[in-house]
Amino acid sequence: LDSEVIAMVPLADFLNHPPDGVVKPNVAPFFDVSTGSFRLTAVRNVAPGEGLYWDYGFQSNRHSLLRYGFASKARIGLTDMPFFFRLIDASSTVGISHNLKMDIVRSAEKKGTLSMEPDGTVLHELKLALTGATAEKLLGHLRLMVVQAKNASMLQEYCGDTFCRPISLGNERLALQQLSSLLDKHLVAYGTSADDDQAAIDSGKLGPGDGARWDTLLVRYGEKQVLRGFIRLLGALDTLMDLSPWSLAQIVSERWNNSGSNIHRYVQTNLTALVELEALRWAKRKVKEDRLRADRGAAAAQEA
Repeated sequence: LDSEVIAMVPLADFLNHPPDGVVKPNVAPFFDVSTGSFRLTAVRNVAPGEGLYWDYGFQSNRHSLLRYGFASKARIGLTDMPFFFRLIDASSTVGISHNLKMDIVRSAEKKGTLSMEPDGTVLHELKLALTGATAEKLLGHLRLMVVQAKNASMLQEYCGDTFCRPISLGNERLALQQLSSLLDKHLVAYGTSADDDQAAIDSGKLGPGDGARWDTLLVRYGEKQVLRGFIRLLGALDTLMDLSPWSLAQIVSERWNNSGSNIHRYVQTNLTALVELEALRWAKRKVKEDRLRADRGAAAAQEA
């Protein structure tokens, strides 16, 4: 199939997702496009009287809780979360840049390409990723928040519909620092710490039989893990921005070389391109400054 098809399959909904630490999946679903038939195939030996379980394959506890009504301890590391922040916060001071950004925001709202609350709040999906459609939208808004636009044409070139593409190494650094600050504010807003939640999970006083209390604990702890992991990651990325293109290339080949990793791909492509662009801009400025210095020296010698 070219895309996901959601359908009701009689009897298939009788099968449960395997409970954490109790049993492993013993069947897997298969849909035959040519015949329209659906079947379950054993993936291991099934003992007499044993229930049938298939892994539902959900990508996060939040989506599992919304769709299936339960969360899984084994899926804590896959948690994503809704992420709210005020898009206009960093543009709260008056000035040319502020006015230009507000013009773009109002235009996007009018066209329907931006959904924003009256107080300037926008909603994003947050997961530990820096590439892909969801991450690009988040980064696009963060770049807009910190950009200092000098004119409307510059802002329109990079930030059409409020989602800015990569602008410069300096802007990217500020955008990631802004993200780190927002993540930290979200993390401290919880009524409990990640250590408190971990202790509650490990205590054995709560379990799947406690329903919503257990499920929300797993989701909440997973959210904190995502936030803490993201903050640590952003700190590591910030140090890479001080490197020369040659030093960065060496570090990438040694430590950021996993092409299957979303984060590594961001370093290999986005960050590397911005570091190289900054080095090129620096070289051009240096040539220009040296030329001006030489011209001034020649003029001074002639006057002497």
